[in-house]
Amino acid sequence: MNSKKILVLRIFIGCLFLFSGLTKLFPLLAFEVQLIVHGITSWFVVTWLSRFIVAAEIFLGLSFFQKNYLKQFFVPAAIGLLIIFSVDLIHQIIVRGFGGDCGCFGQILTMTPLEALIKNIILISALIYLNSLLKEQSSTKILFPVSFILVSFLPVFLLFPPRHFLIKTGSLNQTSSFNSSNDKSTDKTLGNSNTKSEVQKKTTVKKITNITSIKNFSHGVYADLTKGENIVAMLSMNCGSCVEAGLEIGKLKNEIKLPPVYYLLFGEQNQLAEFFNKTKVKFPYKILDEENFFSLAKGSAPRVFLLRNGKIIDEWDFKNFTVAALKQAVEK
Repeated sequence: MNSKKILVLRIFIGCLFLFSGLTKLFPLLAFEVQLIVHGITSWFVVTWLSRFIVAAEIFLGLSFFQKNYLKQFFVPAAIGLLIIFSVDLIHQIIVRGFGGDCGCFGQILTMTPLEALIKNIILISALIYLNSLLKEQSSTKILFPVSFILVSFLPVFLLFPPRHFLIKTGSLNQTSSFNSSNDKSTDKTLGNSNTKSEVQKKTTVKKITNITSIKNFSHGVYADLTKGENIVAMLSMNCGSCVEAGLEIGKLKNEIKLPPVYYLLFGEQNQLAEFFNKTKVKFPYKILDEENFFSLAKGSAPRVFLLRNGKIIDEWDFKNFTVAALKQAVEK
């Protein structure tokens, strides 16, 4: 009987860790921005730390699908990692309240810090119970654990190579630039302030200085967001909450006269038809690359802005955006 319980718990815990790690990869930049928002101020540290956390979660997830060193190492390591995550979640709740997205499951599944904390407590309890069922092992088999390290860490760091980003996320009106690690000269600039600005110019992929600098949208639509009232919705086409936000804006359009609405989207061109079919409404749009999208969206989507003469009057994220809130702001 205990063997069945152990097997079920191992599969459950392993799948959760794998899901948590893999979902953070798509896109990884959103998780990086979340870490910056949580108070880690160095983008150089974040680009490495984010990949290490993802690889560690994948490694732990895979480790629960084998039997060696569970009681000696993997169960305590999993509990330790969850405690670290939980301390960060408590800090988030104290500093920012119960709203927002913890980023625990990337952009695939949104979860508030409180929900994530409850999830961690349940998972820690499951790990403690699993540990009580496990027997002490004197196994010296190390092939599986070592191979899991290679399977977890190498793909994450090779397929998603760390990049040195220079992003200020405090305001939409700040410059965002991105340094690619593919340029070998970038590494040389870390300790060389004389050549830093020169290399930055060479390695900048794309730069959007502020949201109002975006003027050209789909179907030849030109918009000057510095004049009058405008609504800008930042939506990921891979995000269920973003589809719901699009539906809400479409409903409101049928109720009252809205200011011009513009979409800043993240995703692929071939996703547009399905996305607009789901939202039942189509506004002028522009697809942004992941760096610009998530820096302007402050790490999470959907995010909706009401602009007046280029200034942000109101903004909403996935937790507080409603038809009523937008309607009230527009009718002020």
